[in-house]
Amino acid sequence: MVVGRSPSASTAARSVIKKVGVKSHDKVAVICENSAQFMIGIFGSLSADASVVLLDPQLPSSAVEEMLHGTDVHTVCTYGSRSSKMAEIISSGQKDAFCFLHEEKGDWEQADDFFQESDEMCRNTNETAFIMFSSGTSGKANGVMLSHTGILNNANAIIEYMNPTVSDSFYIAKTMVHISSLTGELIVALMCGSKVIAKNPVVSPQTTLRRIELLKPTILIANPTLFNLLADSDRGKYDLSSVRFLYTCGAPAGAEVLKRIAKAFRNAKVMNLYGLTGLGQE
Repeated sequence: MVVGRSPSASTAARSVIKKVGVKSHDKVAVICENSAQFMIGIFGSLSADASVVLLDPQLPSSAVEEMLHGTDVHTVCTYGSRSSKMAEIISSGQKDAFCFLHEEKGDWEQADDFFQESDEMCRNTNETAFIMFSSGTSGKANGVMLSHTGILNNANAIIEYMNPTVSDSFYIAKTMVHISSLTGELIVALMCGSKVIAKNPVVSPQTTLRRIELLKPTILIANPTLFNLLADSDRGKYDLSSVRFLYTCGAPAGAEVLKRIAKAFRNAKVMNLYGLTGLGQE
């Protein structure tokens, strides 16, 4: 799968990842807050021919440590205060178990010896691109292996249905590590040349509504819980008319929830597209 030319920041990250000993088909964990650094981390890892383990920085450090051991990860790319604190806690108990690369400390940067063998961000194969942990909606969170081909097929299907353009902008209202955020928003936006608005998702509903009014995104994807909170907080106070398309994910949305969403976002087409993370494997 090719999503664009490798920018210098991702190339530098790839070089560093290779230099610390990561080989083809090894696993690299990315624990980053919503940011450009998240994209640099995953594409730098993919272009190093590694599989990426995506972990939510909002999780307890004990849960993340268990997931790192369970997926046989040694190299971890981090960005953000929560991720850095988590790395400190995990390292204090197991100093040499993991190689943490902190973006804020300049660990992702490399001035020379770049690896220039390919401009592809990842390959069109059935090999594992991502290991993502499910939301746990239907039980305990499980690590799901998603192939390059599966991710590409899902993204292309969404593009065919949604038909986003370069004039669209995606507002990512939840953490990027979710399958819907990664495949349905980030990768789709990059493939179509659309704008991505990535803010800290752990904010009040009123802050999210103010951001929508100010930044005027055209596509919004969130779970039913967040949409319910937004509908409760809106009450006609905010201009949400820029949103033309939104869909719910992460959990099933009932008819009443969909009606409330449609009332708050009057100009938007509302779709209920919940699906299990594991269904994205093919």
